[in-house]
Amino acid sequence: MIFNNEWAKQYVDSELRFYNITVRKWRKGDCGIAYIKERFVEIPEPTTLNRFLICLHEITHIARAEVHKGMKVYEYEYDCEMTVINKAKQLGFDTTDYEHRAKGYITYCFAKAFNRNLNLDKANKQVTDWLGIDLKKWDKYD
Repeated sequence: MIFNNEWAKQYVDSELRFYNITVRKWRKGDCGIAYIKERFVEIPEPTTLNRFLICLHEITHIARAEVHKGMKVYEYEYDCEMTVINKAKQLGFDTTDYEHRAKGYITYCFAKAFNRNLNLDKANKQVTDWLGIDLKKWDKYD
């Protein structure tokens, strides 16, 4: 599918209405944030495929908030990324670039946990396999 700004804006607006989410702020950069309890998001205008998928990612945080309860940060971020990637593929988009960015972000989530000395011994293997990382090779485990 060829990306179309107008279609993307309508799609995002439809998802926002469906999940009863309000845009608190339209961001200028390629990042977003979801305020789960308040049902607000700050998202970029969906003018590129990456920005469109960022919008869907933040909406997914709220749409799947109940599923995410009790999950570690990297787990719910992975769930959001996979939900968005699968939806994008169903819509016919090439997700190669977005997946690269998503993997970097989730690896960053692991790095933060690692630097805080959180126990990663029982990290979700599905996530680490998707990322292609072996946490036992990180310095702390030498």
